[in-house]
Amino acid sequence: MFLPPVHSAFSFVVRRRALARVRPLRRFVALLFAAGAAAARAELTVHPAPDGAPANATYRVEARERGGGWQPVFVYDAVVGDEGRHHMGFVTLGFFMFSALSIEGALVQMVSHGFVSGAMFFCIGVMYDRVHSRQIADYGGVVNTMPKFAALFMLFSMANAGLPATSGFVGEFMVILAAVKFNFWVAFAAASSMVIGAAYTLWMYKRVIFGDVANHHVAELKDINKREFAILGVLAICTLWMGLYPQPFTEVMHASVNDLLRHVAISKIQ
Repeated sequence: MFLPPVHSAFSFVVRRRALARVRPLRRFVALLFAAGAAAARAELTVHPAPDGAPANATYRVEARERGGGWQPVFVYDAVVGDEGRHHMGFVTLGFFMFSALSIEGALVQMVSHGFVSGAMFFCIGVMYDRVHSRQIADYGGVVNTMPKFAALFMLFSMANAGLPATSGFVGEFMVILAAVKFNFWVAFAAASSMVIGAAYTLWMYKRVIFGDVANHHVAELKDINKREFAILGVLAICTLWMGLYPQPFTEVMHASVNDLLRHVAISKIQ
């Protein structure tokens, strides 16, 4: 029997209005994935799509602890989580090319991911704490009521998309440089993924932050308090510091990376 840690959460993306309406094979895979995170007493229930959700909405099936058992729930707006997978794709690419530049780029990307994705999910938590919704359609015009939050969220969104002078750019650029030496088409595919990731990050930011005030929940929002500003401020400083001056991070990696490459290059077969 597979028993996961109590804090674990497994997810599978299902594209359609509801799980019950997708093709049987995809439905089976989604339920199987959710069931794998459940204990023996798991009670799997399928919730219908939210009222008024668009036909091309993205839902996420998550296995989470609820009422003594586990069940999948649908969450609309998986943009930030999917961008995190994009970051880990660069990390994987860097390690598999196995050169000094690519491994150092992957390590830098992992550190940057901690700053940027942590800040992005903190921003989502700030909005969820006020509106109690993670649906993009429930927001719009947040900049009119939370200008300080909108400015910080913009910084982290741009770092999430790999904007130069932010930490999100350094590791990805190092991996792409190493990929050019390895294979041009691999580098081209990696660089193209940056463009796609930036496109849907900007789409998400525009829908949530800009435009007219969408509803009375957004109109009643209060800007971030001192505690929230301090946390986001520290993460913003780390993001900019690593983007503008990454040398302190890369210097400490040189010896370890070179030792690793030298160790692996020696054949263990006598």
